[in-house]
Amino acid sequence: MNSELNRSRHPLLATVLTVGLTGTAWAESSVSERSDQAPPTMSAELELLKEEETVSIASRYEQPISQAPSNVYVITDEDIRQSGAIDLPTILRRVPGIEVMQMTGADFNVSARGDNQPFANKMLVMVDGRSIYLDVQGIVYWKSIPVTLPEIKRIEVLKG
Repeated sequence: MNSELNRSRHPLLATVLTVGLTGTAWAESSVSERSDQAPPTMSAELELLKEEETVSIASRYEQPISQAPSNVYVITDEDIRQSGAIDLPTILRRVPGIEVMQMTGADFNVSARGDNQPFANKMLVMVDGRSIYLDVQGIVYWKSIPVTLPEIKRIEVLKG
C-alpha cells in the first residue's frame, strides 16, 4: 500500500516540478528581454534638469530658478490660460504669500506679507523691466496696466 502511494505521488510531483520549471524559464526569458532594452540613462535625467526654468527678476540676468539668490515664484502663460482668470490680480491670488483684496467691482489691492490695506504702496510692479505705478500716490492701479492677459508670457514674483 505504501508503494501505491509513492507511485501516485511521483506523477503529481513530476507535474508540479514541470510547471515550476516552466514558470522559472518564463521568468528568466522576461528578465533577459528587459536587460536587452536600454535602461534609462543619467543623460536622460540630466536633460530634464537642463529644461529648468530661468528667472531674471532676482539678479537682473537670466539664471536657473534653482540658483536664484531669492525665493522666486513663476507663473507661465500656460498657467494663466488654464486658470481662466480675466485680470492680473485674480492670477496673483494663486501666489503663496500674496494677498489680493477687492476694493470695488474692478478695483483691487495687492500686497505681500499681511500688509493688505487700502492703497498699499509697498509693492513694485514691473512690465518688461519698467515700473508701473501712479507717481502721485505710489500705488499700482491694476486696471491701467498696459498689458492684456493673453500677451503675458510669464510672471515672476519676488517677495522680500
